Amino acid sequence: MEAAFPEDCKQINFIETGADGQRCPPHHHDELTETFVCLKGFIALTVDGIRHELRPTDELTVKPGQVHQLETVPKTEYLELRNSVYDIEAAEKPRRLTCRISA
Repeated sequence: MEAAFPEDCKQINFIETGADGQRCPPHHHDELTETFVCLKGFIALTVDGIRHELRPTDELTVKPGQVHQLETVPKTEYLELRNSVYDIEAAEKPRRLTCRISA
């Protein structure tokens, strides 16, 4: 698999959902660009009202201002590439491993 890493990528999160999967409510970011790359399982990513179904090796980029909502099945693994560093609280689930990219 060859993921298209954005030139301005500053953070990569590896996310592994638990037995219940993951669901986040509709939201948007004013300046953040996120690229989601499905590694294992299934991601339903709704962007501006359009549902996209990501399976392993599929990727989708969400631009600033786009309203998006993410849902996964249990035990899904995916990468989240960000153009900005985002601090994640240790208690937050699902489990995340973060790699910050320095220039």
